[in-house]
Amino acid sequence: MSSERLGELLSGQDGDDLWSVLYLAERLADIVRGAVAALEPAVVAKWAFQLAQRFNIFYHHHHILSEQDSRAPRIAGRDNDGRSPAVNSGIGCAWN
Repeated sequence: MSSERLGELLSGQDGDDLWSVLYLAERLADIVRGAVAALEPAVVAKWAFQLAQRFNIFYHHHHILSEQDSRAPRIAGRDNDGRSPAVNSGIGCAWN
């Protein structure tokens, strides 16, 4: 992914959409702590649903994974196994 393309994704309304997804994904640990404290696992499910909705909206406008540059999946936050670090962290939180 070129630096110009990355700049486009991180600025203006497009940037707001991306930062919204990233901010929500980053809140996983807080969401899990709150769900545990309240004994409400549905809170985590609601967070996951909201994250999926926001990413779907973002991806609908920006097909970043189909970029010609092979670094695009890593920039999009995916590991080699295809899962995002947030999902991996969520799996780890569920077992700890």
